[in-house]
Amino acid sequence: MENDRRHQELRALRRLGLPFGLQFSLFELLAILLFAGVGAAALRGGGAVALILVQAALWLFVVVAILAFVGRGSWRAFAIGFLLGAAGYGIPPLYVGVGELDPYEAKLPLTKVLLPVWHSVTTPIYVDPMTGDEFRSDQVQLFANGVAVDASAVPPGGGGFMAPEYRTLDGRVVRWSEKPLREEFMLVAHLLFAVAAGYVFGKLATAVYRRRSVRPREPAASETI
Repeated sequence: MENDRRHQELRALRRLGLPFGLQFSLFELLAILLFAGVGAAALRGGGAVALILVQAALWLFVVVAILAFVGRGSWRAFAIGFLLGAAGYGIPPLYVGVGELDPYEAKLPLTKVLLPVWHSVTTPIYVDPMTGDEFRSDQVQLFANGVAVDASAVPPGGGGFMAPEYRTLDGRVVRWSEKPLREEFMLVAHLLFAVAAGYVFGKLATAVYRRRSVRPREPAASETI
């Protein structure tokens, strides 16, 4: 009876055009959309959202690892596939080192691909190191040798100028920064790719497990010639 039901499911999935018996529930699709939305917000804003996403991803890996060891059936197949897929993506950046958290120093092709994405979302900001207050570029002025100058007037490396500094319109000294920080952006991006790779391989492993668990149904006596 169980095999008949699974055969019917596989035939229905083939009619839908889903390969390898892949199945997607409404809950999965909603979870994917939610995760993608939070991931996009973390990539653009960094800060607390990025921290929450990183922590959630780490707990997700822990839960999946537990399922891989003590789970059964299709859940265990998914967990093993997830861990293998995530590890397959995550090991190269870990092996290369912290340089993969900087799109300008990246060596891996996928990290280099993220450079234009980084440029499209980053915003230069100026931060008061004493209070943490943030200011836009139109709220600060560049000073060199104590004189307000245009930013293009200070050549790279100083060029004879004293160390240039930025000040707000009310005289507060601030420092240049980025939002989100490039390290935050790259960490979140790599985690998103690792989770995506894990999910794809987890679904593939589940589909393979289900296909292997379906045994051909013996024809009934009335069906034989």
